[in-house]
Amino acid sequence: MNEIKMRFNARGEEITKGKTYYTREKVNKSIANGSYYTNLGYKGSVVVYSQEMVIVKIANKDYKCKTCGGEINEGDLYGKSSATFSTDKYCIDCITQIQEEEEIREMKK
Repeated sequence: MNEIKMRFNARGEEITKGKTYYTREKVNKSIANGSYYTNLGYKGSVVVYSQEMVIVKIANKDYKCKTCGGEINEGDLYGKSSATFSTDKYCIDCITQIQEEEEIREMKK
């Protein structure tokens, strides 16, 4: 069986095995407070939303995409979260080459 090392996602971006990409959706990464955010004008604790960094691999079995729920079949390229203990997996249509700025929101009281 020939191993697929590169594909294009639905937006026409080249997705290559072994490279780092980002999730298209921003996720709640952390709750923070402190002088850094106070200096930015926030009054209390904030929630920081950012894209998750993923590394593209070849599926050794079938998975489901965390974002869209789509099938990732054995042998397909997919993005695996680079977080140490995460098991999150993303289909190539739910990852991107574009890293966007973090989004900071004040926590609701």
